[in-house]
Amino acid sequence: MMSLPGTALNVTGEGDPCGWPSPVRRWTHWSFDYATTSGVPLIETDYIAARLRDFWGRRTPWQRRLWGIGTVGLVEDVLEAAAFQRAGHFHERTVADLAESARRQIRRDPGLGSPPVRGKFDQLMKVVAKDGGAMRELQALLHDRAPHYFACWRSASATEPPELEVTARNVGAHLLGCGFSPDHLYRWVSSVAGDGTLTVPAFLEEAETLAQRPTRTYEVLIPITSLPRHRVPMPANWMEARAAAEWIRTHGPAGKTVRQNGALLFTREARDPWRAVEEVSDVVQSLAARVVIGLPGQDRFVVHDEAVVSASPRLYPLRRPRRQVEVHALYRQGVLYEASHSGLAGRIGAAIDLLEPLENGSPEAAVAGGWAAIETLLARRDAANAVAAEELATLVACSLVRAELTTLSYSYAIDHRDQLSETLDGTDSNLDRCRILLRAITAGEVIDFANPSDTAALARLKAIAGAPADVLGRVASYVGDTFKRLYRQRNLVLHAGRSNSVAMLPTLRGAPPLVGAAIDRIVHAALQPYPIAPDDLVARARIRLHLAGTTAEADLVDLLG
Repeated sequence: MMSLPGTALNVTGEGDPCGWPSPVRRWTHWSFDYATTSGVPLIETDYIAARLRDFWGRRTPWQRRLWGIGTVGLVEDVLEAAAFQRAGHFHERTVADLAESARRQIRRDPGLGSPPVRGKFDQLMKVVAKDGGAMRELQALLHDRAPHYFACWRSASATEPPELEVTARNVGAHLLGCGFSPDHLYRWVSSVAGDGTLTVPAFLEEAETLAQRPTRTYEVLIPITSLPRHRVPMPANWMEARAAAEWIRTHGPAGKTVRQNGALLFTREARDPWRAVEEVSDVVQSLAARVVIGLPGQDRFVVHDEAVVSASPRLYPLRRPRRQVEVHALYRQGVLYEASHSGLAGRIGAAIDLLEPLENGSPEAAVAGGWAAIETLLARRDAANAVAAEELATLVACSLVRAELTTLSYSYAIDHRDQLSETLDGTDSNLDRCRILLRAITAGEVIDFANPSDTAALARLKAIAGAPADVLGRVASYVGDTFKRLYRQRNLVLHAGRSNSVAMLPTLRGAPPLVGAAIDRIVHAALQPYPIAPDDLVARARIRLHLAGTTAEADLVDLLG
């Protein structure tokens, strides 16, 4: 166990906006099983920074990504769902289930205040689905507490420091909920925690400073390569090619030229330039869709692949970030171009087709297509549609250990030249690599990595190996909450005509990689010599998850068989 240098926090019980009664207390330790990075203990801030880079990075594999939503955003989601329930769009059970999920998260998040304050949240959450007065009180309480989120975290860290993983997930999700883009946050954490000397209290103070920054006004120029004019009147923010070129010379990056035949200039209030470009990108894609149906058969509406932001020294990619819906079984099993494979017929083939909007489509098409794919595979007449969320989550939980061990086995072989790395490289399959590495971990061998993200993953694997059924059961619960959120967003779009709910953006950040991971397992099972139907695979997953680590059949590396 590692201790940080004694760093006094400027927090006292008197006048504390979070209601913490304890006096100043020096930071001592976190309850955590530390691994090492190249033989050096991974200190607290290194772990948090590594996890935040996982959460905000563009290439992070699904098992290391941020799955959930910030606690403040989750309470807002509950309030919004309660309002829609009263309008007839949600069932009371739906809101009660969401509120129960929020209660679990609030208990572990000191950002909303001291235990008595969180107790009030808990009390209101219990009845918000039935009591309109409780809904109004919850709104008032959230309005009172949300501005002090990081101050409360710093107060809590002076008394009972939470677990590192809990800290990283809550901080990461809250900053996204503040309106920052993942790209901006990734650069921010690399800047403030890059040298590894920042203490956790100081890091939380940096996060608080960032969260308090006001929005800025950004001018975003979208260069247009081609568009059909056909005597269509152009909007007020349209610039002809010459004017656009002059604007780029005056306001764009020095020495940069952009080939264009005109441009659209947008003004956006945002927390950072990447977020401003993301918002404008959605608008531009909507315009492209209008052209397809408004001028059918005409030339396409084509934009340049980069946007220009006024007074910024760089160009910004003008594309919606990948949502990372990945079904690798299609490639691994050699059926990517096989149009008539029996394993891909019927509902499995239909589900794959429905997944495409979840990767590339507009938010509305993404949630509709993503949930339709799940429902196609797992909906049953004898169960509510939302049950499919829980069933799909068991597949994700059963896949986690193997996915993480696969990544770590290759990282270890790259980082080391020893007996273990030679054994790993001498195996014929990823399954064998995973079993070899897991045996080394559980035997207590010294395993270290150069990448702090790998070290953090190793610590989580040790926790799973210590209590597999309990920990993986919690994983299934967290993932199930994410899939249920996708289901609610789908219902808001299709039944309430609502596409701008508070949970839409975090849902489309967290759910797609998990959906891809689960359906990848379903496709893999369908392509075996003795195919396994989705319902049968779910049944196997539920049993193996319950027995995880207790029988030979419930092998942690191969829970799905």
